[in-house]
Amino acid sequence: TGKQGSYLASESDYRFLKSLQERHLVIPVVGDLAGDHALAAIGKLIAERGEKVSAFYTSNVEQYLMRDGPSFDRFAANLRRLPRDTRSVIIRSYFGGGFYRQHPNSVPGYYSTQLLQTVDSFVTEHEGGGYQTYRDVVTKHVLEP
Repeated sequence: TGKQGSYLASESDYRFLKSLQERHLVIPVVGDLAGDHALAAIGKLIAERGEKVSAFYTSNVEQYLMRDGPSFDRFAANLRRLPRDTRSVIIRSYFGGGFYRQHPNSVPGYYSTQLLQTVDSFVTEHEGGGYQTYRDVVTKHVLEP
């Protein structure tokens, strides 16, 4: 339709997202998701508030963490420790084309595909050794659109 579709495409959208961040309802992570500080500190803050993670947006960082097995395993361990419930989800972006094939849920004409998975199913699959490739990460236990 010729309209921008980004979550920051308009001033009102930007102000809304900024208000969420100012109230600590959206917490941007600047750091290594596989490291020993960033996610641990966020998990501690959320637990102190008696809350649970409702959504965790990874973009496509798992693609890079998967290249180094120990990094992906540390990320999964960090994610496992976040306070969550059965409705907590991971939101990831999958960028098809180039090196990676299109995702089964891709929409023609769009470069990225947004995927949802429950944190619990991610943790269970990881603990069982089910993630051998990035393709496994983006196709196993994906919630249907």
